[in-house]
Amino acid sequence: TPAYHGAMLDRRGGNLNPLAYSRGLAGAAIAAGARVHGATPATGIRRKAGGWDIATPRGTVTAEKILIATNGFTDDLWPGLRQTIVPVYSAIAATEPLGERARAIMAGRPSVYESGRITVYYRIDARGRLLMGGRGPMTPIASADAIRYLTDAAAKLWPELGALRWTHGWNSRLAVTKDHWPHVHEPAEGLLVYLGCNGRGVALGTALAEQLAARLRLGSSFELDLPIVPPKPIAFHGFWPLGVVAAVWHGRIMDRLGL
Repeated sequence: TPAYHGAMLDRRGGNLNPLAYSRGLAGAAIAAGARVHGATPATGIRRKAGGWDIATPRGTVTAEKILIATNGFTDDLWPGLRQTIVPVYSAIAATEPLGERARAIMAGRPSVYESGRITVYYRIDARGRLLMGGRGPMTPIASADAIRYLTDAAAKLWPELGALRWTHGWNSRLAVTKDHWPHVHEPAEGLLVYLGCNGRGVALGTALAEQLAARLRLGSSFELDLPIVPPKPIAFHGFWPLGVVAAVWHGRIMDRLGL
């Protein structure tokens, strides 16, 4: 594409299917003796002698120690956590398999992201589909029709592809922190919180998981690579939907002006 003046190639990177990866992690955990319960949100936490009671719509779970890692879906389960992050939607649109057309635009199947403020990222998947990702509507979507600006971006990058059939579109929440760093909190003994992946949760969460587990097992004798900080609410957090929209439009204007 002639859309860029230059690029940097980092051969240390790679890509994967995050849903398949999550299922693989769940399968490994189950094989090791863990029990996974979907569609069972924690609705309350209460301290008890020797541990905690976690209330759910289907019953109560008793645990000696707890890790809260709810990221973009953080609610009021623990007081004050919801105000420390801003949930932002990220979306992806996918085409039908493109065959030889896919190899013509990205033969090596790299993962590409633009370096501007509000940009797109894209790759070719294992079946030859073009996946275009970026900021999405602030509500759940079910098709690519809701994210036309992403599909239009593909047409601008590669007009030679002609008409493309976009067969899938989806989005979900990620969590952004004020300083754009992941945050680890320890608001009570036996309770650890990990929030704010800032769009890098797949690799970062995996890398930190072993350390978080060790901190829960060993307590303060185990030091994490990340600092444990007190939760700090973001000012005017109640207006976060307006703030996200304003930040996206500001970034797009600055990118358009080349600033």
